[in-house]
Amino acid sequence: MANSQHLAKLKEGVKVWNNWRREYQDITPDLRESNLVGAKLCEIDFHEANLRGADLRGADLSGANLCETDLRGANLRLSYLSRTNLQESNLRGADLRGADLESAKLRDANLRGATVRWVTLRGAKNLAVQQLCKALTLYEAELDQDHQELILRDHPHLLEDPDKNI
Repeated sequence: MANSQHLAKLKEGVKVWNNWRREYQDITPDLRESNLVGAKLCEIDFHEANLRGADLRGADLSGANLCETDLRGANLRLSYLSRTNLQESNLRGADLRGADLESAKLRDANLRGATVRWVTLRGAKNLAVQQLCKALTLYEAELDQDHQELILRDHPHLLEDPDKNI
């Protein structure tokens, strides 16, 4: 469960939140299992925050700092993550269906077991095929051509419809 004080601070707005983060850098924000559906969080500083299991469906996190953030099991369906810094973040088991990660920074982001279906990853920075091949599915994901070719060659099952045999 999220820390109620941290959630209250977040509700004061992105500008107040970011100022609070600069002032109290030693605090690790705990927003576990928070309901942030459709939230407007552009440019927010969530670095090293605990957002495990948070519901961020349709949230706008464009340009946000999610570096080293715990997003395990988070629901990020249809969220906007373009230009977001997700370096070293943990997206294990996260649901990214339909999310826009165009030009996102993904160096060392953990995608193991993540649902990366119908996701835009064009122009993603520092994204390795080794990261992508750990995802649960890449069905209908928009990948850069070099990633698409390598996945098709080495891990074609990831590009197949996971529901076709149901």
